Amino acid sequence: MGAFSRVSAVPGRVANFDYHRDQDPAVRMRTDGKAEVQHYVPQVLLRLHVNDASTKRGSEQVWCFDKKTQKVFSPNIRGVLAGTRFYEVEVNGETLSLEEPLSEIEGLLAPILVRLVREPKLASLSKEDRFTIASFCAAQMVRTPRFRDRVKDMNEGVAEALRKRGIDPAQVSNFKMLSEEEIKAFSMDMLSDAPRKFASHFLVKFWHLIGATPDDPFHLGDHPLVLDNDFDYGRGSLGLASPGVTIYLPLSPTLCLAMTDPALIDELFAGARKVRTGFDELRRKTPKRGSPSDWAAFLEQMKEDQDRMDQHIRPFEEGLPSSYNAQIVMRVNSLQMLYAERWIVSSKPDFSLPLKMLADDPTLRERRKLEVE
Repeated sequence: MGAFSRVSAVPGRVANFDYHRDQDPAVRMRTDGKAEVQHYVPQVLLRLHVNDASTKRGSEQVWCFDKKTQKVFSPNIRGVLAGTRFYEVEVNGETLSLEEPLSEIEGLLAPILVRLVREPKLASLSKEDRFTIASFCAAQMVRTPRFRDRVKDMNEGVAEALRKRGIDPAQVSNFKMLSEEEIKAFSMDMLSDAPRKFASHFLVKFWHLIGATPDDPFHLGDHPLVLDNDFDYGRGSLGLASPGVTIYLPLSPTLCLAMTDPALIDELFAGARKVRTGFDELRRKTPKRGSPSDWAAFLEQMKEDQDRMDQHIRPFEEGLPSSYNAQIVMRVNSLQMLYAERWIVSSKPDFSLPLKMLADDPTLRERRKLEVE
């Protein structure tokens, strides 16, 4: 755990994953200088989703939706998507913390994201910028309550699978039931190694930008890095290296970073080249059948098809945001809802999509446990 930093122990405190009261004294700094409330979705990201961008620093608020109660409220970003001492754990009598290395990554990330949101051009990103974003994504993937709960589900699932086979888990030499503190320590150990182990998975993807509008903004859930797959929606298709996978991270209400399996983009570009080449060849041909006017109408239709294709492809080629598409925004926001354990934030108080999803499937109020076969 070389990435952990040591802080003075504060006995008798446990992690609070449901903290959402920005007026709580715990928001203040502790005497050792480290934040008592530690964000699992950092303020550098929350600050880009505030409901009033003109608000002075320290007073920024977002709209927040509670999946469990369906309540909507507007907290200060200092206290939302955060837990008390979330990145501290007791090991051999010492309190170890990841707050400092996480703050270091976020400090490097902040100006990059602000610049990208202000001027959304992927060409403006240097190799170092991309590595910083990839490192942040790798850490974000394993720093949330959802990840810790998945570790707990896996641990309990293996134990239950052993019992079904008539095996006492306590008698298995390389297995043990993990306590909450042990799960926390394990997840923090994973988090300390995440940039080194997982950043490359983000770097090898094809990066592209998706646009939205202020009136139909991207949401940000409490596990904001979400995965989707255009090849296969079955078990095992949502890994970082799965064929066809796309990773989404909403950067602001009107901009989402997407990282897609390059094979999908290669197919897209190959199809575009085929359409463009085919149209150029047709224009040079003399029709053997039909009237000239029919041929002209056919070419005009082909030209319209190519223009529509170019409109779709050009943002990918030039690294610019795609045009607003309500269906794509809905898909990204539905993934934020599905991945979120409980909380979703937005720049607007309109949470009609999460409410509809809950009406269609009330079980979404509670997190879905990972099943182990």
